[in-house]
Amino acid sequence: MVMEGRKLRFDVFVGILLALSILKAQVIHWPQVEGMKMVERQKLELQRQKRTDISTTNSQLTKKKLKQLHFSIKRNPLKIWFFKNRFKSLKDLFITLPLWNSALGVVQRYDTTNRLRDVILRSLNGEDVNVAIMGGSISAGGGLTFDNEDLRGIYYRVFSDWWQKTVEPITGSVLNLHNLAIGGTGSNFFAFCYDALLKPNTKMNLALLDFTVNDYIQFKYSRSPMTLSLEQLTREILSEKTSPAVMYVDFVQGELQIPVCNNLENHGQTMLAVNYGITTVSLRNFLCSSPLRIGKKFSKMFTSDGNHVSVLGHAQVAYMIINHMRQLMLS
Repeated sequence: MVMEGRKLRFDVFVGILLALSILKAQVIHWPQVEGMKMVERQKLELQRQKRTDISTTNSQLTKKKLKQLHFSIKRNPLKIWFFKNRFKSLKDLFITLPLWNSALGVVQRYDTTNRLRDVILRSLNGEDVNVAIMGGSISAGGGLTFDNEDLRGIYYRVFSDWWQKTVEPITGSVLNLHNLAIGGTGSNFFAFCYDALLKPNTKMNLALLDFTVNDYIQFKYSRSPMTLSLEQLTREILSEKTSPAVMYVDFVQGELQIPVCNNLENHGQTMLAVNYGITTVSLRNFLCSSPLRIGKKFSKMFTSDGNHVSVLGHAQVAYMIINHMRQLMLS
């Protein structure tokens, strides 16, 4: 009886030590996790969430369909896209931007690339992709109606049209657009209410953010950093449970059809994109890349109101987004 009692007390003692060690580990390591930089936490989160098995994708798509998809994506998008009868070649499309090349137009960064690959795997499995568009009047189609342009020529609708013709027929993946853009608004508005503007139970997979022009106009005299609200919005979207990819879509405002090269890109947004690993699609790199081009009038790049980007600018941005997605899908 004495020995059994001692064994019992010893077992209790070991159990208490084990409980204390577990508690100690939690107390020690939890603050360390909390103190990690957000970007590092996002990397770990992405690694944990990447559970999609390539074999699952292969089971969903036969080799024949994968070959068809590869061929479909490799096709020149200019032959099938919405503007196929208007902008038939890169020369037609970038006639106003002779310095165009993909390295200048699209600056690829790691976080968006990793998350876009998850979007691509989702589409290969036949799952729908939800794209949220947040921005001001440019993304709302501002100025296009002055020139009697078809609103189907807005950049994200052109991207959706290409997807519908290229990806959807083979995989069954539908690209659903959720246009939240409102003229005159900045990222501070969406940072507080974008989730309320989305339809209930919408799982966002990709967010296109167009605030380069409006945020600069609204915050250029602010005592706080100009990118403060855009950083908040970016962080909130990246923290969504669905781990959506984020892309900055950077347009240029016109003043009597002369590009205004001073915008949020050169007032903190570029550094913000670098810090969070956000891929950027930009027109500023072309229109403002040479001192000889600054102050020059580009009548084809702006609508008749002299302020908003024309349908040509929308087509250029759409092509850069499409081409970037094609490259990722083919890789």
